Amino acid sequence: MNLNLVFLLVLSALASGLLSYYQYFFKKEFDRGLIMPAFFRFLGIFCLLLLLINPRYHARQTIIEKPVLNVAWDASRSISLSGADIGV
Repeated sequence: MNLNLVFLLVLSALASGLLSYYQYFFKKEFDRGLIMPAFFRFLGIFCLLLLLINPRYHARQTIIEKPVLNVAWDASRSISLSGADIGV
């Protein structure tokens, strides 16, 4: 997740929290019966803002495969007949 997406998510949570607080508790007497509707309002506004942000997640998966090691053995006498193995 990049920093821009985290900033937008925090900002949307803060904005929806402040908006639901303002609609239910600002300039009103505190009532315990308003906590659940305020929470659902917060959740609804936050989900709408989350849909507007449209975060995308990219899953990357790395697979380590060991290569097949092929060993070739030359059993022919062509090198010794050509004289190339004299320095060996």
